[in-house]
Amino acid sequence: MTIEELKLDIKWWESKRWIFNCAVGLFGSFALYNGLLQCDYNWSFSDTLGMIFWGIGANILYSLGILLELFD
Repeated sequence: MTIEELKLDIKWWESKRWIFNCAVGLFGSFALYNGLLQCDYNWSFSDTLGMIFWGIGANILYSLGILLELFD
């Protein structure tokens, strides 16, 4: 793999990251809304931290996709 191919691969993955983040946020919001409608639940600070860590974890796994392609 040449440097130019490497740059093109990274550019392609990074251009799709915002779509991935929007999908994660949209489906996460839908699941949260749906879950809160079905039961009586009090929102807490740990729930907010869980959502933040879930988003960070999703982006880490997305980045692993980039690394797998680069090492392929």
